[in-house]
Amino acid sequence: MANVNIQGIYHCYNSNSFELVIEHLEVKDGQTVALVGESGCGKTTLLRAIAGLECPSKGVIKIGETEVYSPSTFLPPEKRNVGLVFQDYALFPHLTVRKNIEFGIRQLTSEEKKKRFQSILELTNMREFIDRYPHELSGGQQQRVAIARALVCQPKVLLLDEPFSNMDEPLKIKLRSEIKELIDRTNTTTVLVSHDIRDAFAIADSIVILKEGKIEQIGSKDELKSKPVNDYVNGLVNQQ
Repeated sequence: MANVNIQGIYHCYNSNSFELVIEHLEVKDGQTVALVGESGCGKTTLLRAIAGLECPSKGVIKIGETEVYSPSTFLPPEKRNVGLVFQDYALFPHLTVRKNIEFGIRQLTSEEKKKRFQSILELTNMREFIDRYPHELSGGQQQRVAIARALVCQPKVLLLDEPFSNMDEPLKIKLRSEIKELIDRTNTTTVLVSHDIRDAFAIADSIVILKEGKIEQIGSKDELKSKPVNDYVNGLVNQQ
């Protein structure tokens, strides 16, 4: 695990119609931080910059003691040791649950691979599904496989991009609880992107409210609800 430190990030795209400006943001070691805001506010762009899938125009991003991005440095995604779970899970349809999970650790010895695989099965309760293919699983089960595949690599940081989208509320409530338990048990530094403040309230230690590419407020659930800095934050956190 490691902390994430972001300083002076600037990113402009869509023919200069959107600017992401992050002066300072820190995710502490073992902490879960949620990036929340309306569609187009920059939360996924920021997540992708941490992962190495977006290259900002300027600024510095550090994961632990390693500088992964600066004007003179760019560490590619595969060198950053981050686990990324996409909104659509991105499972390999032709591979079983076992093969999907093992894909990221195929370079390990057989003994170490077996040890990691057994450990992650216990954490995610996926043992009975290891010989099934993604199309034979429910949406919630597919999500657990995607998270298992990310965590089996023992990443420094886990990145979750809208993990609860397109799910009904009862399933969301169940999966929020499961993911929070997984994160807590592994003590994994985590950044979650969501447009739904309820996701953030259920999982995150700290919540970053974004609007039009800039941070409006950072705080815990109680801090945001009791002391919103403006009407936008107030409306977002008290919409339940």
